[in-house]
Amino acid sequence: MKQKRVFSGIQPTGILTLGNYLGAMKQ
Repeated sequence: MKQKRVFSGIQPTGILTLGNYLGAMKQ
């Protein structure tokens, strides 16, 4: 469910998506 929250937060920014994606994968 945490991933859904990140997706919603990165929706407005495409560049942030890559950064958040990498961070989520590391965690």
